[in-house]
Amino acid sequence: MKADKIYNFALWMSLGLLPLIIFFLWDNNYSINAPIDDGKFGTFGDFVGGVLGSIWSLCGVLLFYSALKEQREDFNTNKQALQKQIEALEVQTNEFRLQRQELKESRQVFIDQSKTLRQQRLDSTYFSLLSLYKEVISELDEKAGGDYFKTFREQLFDRKVLCGEYVNNHNEIASRYLDLFYQHKQELSHYFKLVYRIVKIVDDYDIEEVEKFRYVKIFRSQLSENELLAIYYNSHSRFGKESYKLVLKYNLLKHLPVVSKVEFQYYLLNATEKKVFAEGGLVETEKTVRDRSVALMEFNDLFEEYLAWFLGQLQNLVLKEGFEKAKVSKDFYGDSGFLLVFQSYESNEIKVIIKNLSDEFLSSKFDLSLQDFSSYMKSLIYDLLVYSRYIEFSDIEEICAGTAEHECHVQCTLSKKLVVNLDIE
Repeated sequence: MKADKIYNFALWMSLGLLPLIIFFLWDNNYSINAPIDDGKFGTFGDFVGGVLGSIWSLCGVLLFYSALKEQREDFNTNKQALQKQIEALEVQTNEFRLQRQELKESRQVFIDQSKTLRQQRLDSTYFSLLSLYKEVISELDEKAGGDYFKTFREQLFDRKVLCGEYVNNHNEIASRYLDLFYQHKQELSHYFKLVYRIVKIVDDYDIEEVEKFRYVKIFRSQLSENELLAIYYNSHSRFGKESYKLVLKYNLLKHLPVVSKVEFQYYLLNATEKKVFAEGGLVETEKTVRDRSVALMEFNDLFEEYLAWFLGQLQNLVLKEGFEKAKVSKDFYGDSGFLLVFQSYESNEIKVIIKNLSDEFLSSKFDLSLQDFSSYMKSLIYDLLVYSRYIEFSDIEEICAGTAEHECHVQCTLSKKLVVNLDIE
């Protein structure tokens, strides 16, 4: 019921009192001087007040009910409006979600396109440099009348074979290398700059490290062993202060056998040749790189594999609470009876023990005495943990070797943790 209807109802009910007032006053004599009949007028007042009060009370109730009804209708209207707003917001939210998804997909497409473009630019530059590299090698070979780096290797080896301490040997070979480098500076400088640039352009590119390694592996597969030997000695010279970081990072010398280095040629001599050498004679080392070289390379590969495994375990163990000592024993080198033992108390030290070294086996397999084999193991540790890692000489705290009955051991302690070169998988 509307408020105006209630007002009209109250008005008409009030007007309905007029006949009652007329009947009440009808047939009465009124005089100004006559006294007022309080009882009669009181009764009339009670009647009028009761009727009008009831009417207005009823109107008040009706108005209150009407207000509640309208308020409820407003609530329903507001609820419906709010529901529509919620629905509209949900639609907008879904639209925003879809837009965000579209933007995400668009951004991913853009990223993929950018990656593809970067990859294409890298491929174009990289393979152009590889083609230039092949041309440079062809020119060097043509100039040398054969394999340029094979000739370079022969010149590097064409002197008396070294023995004794590994550090002294390495320093001597470094000096030999510099002499040869200055004789061939024009060709070698161009070659090493190109090698550095090929690896550097991959290293500087904004791609994943694993992808960088794949590119370098492609280039690494093009390098001959003689080239790797030249790169190794160059990276240890004053001309390799920048290149050695990339050589180390990408394990560029992975396929350079330890026994191919000049420092290890003494261990490839047979007993007769060692005697000639000891008496001050010269030895043609190329004649000795035969079965002993193969046997030592096989030994080195197994040893380096086990060493890398142990050092990886060691790094994890030293982080654990309560670590005191790591020790591992392995049967080694087939059915030779070798027992290889690694032990360490810290991540920067290791002791390698090889047991059950019979003189007959060492002589027949490597043509080495126990003393020479111990010296070889010390040199191998130097090579794997120090020089192949470009560790400063000041970081070496101790590297020593010794022998016992049918046993040799090598102790290595550096000022930093021990690591061997590995590829990024």
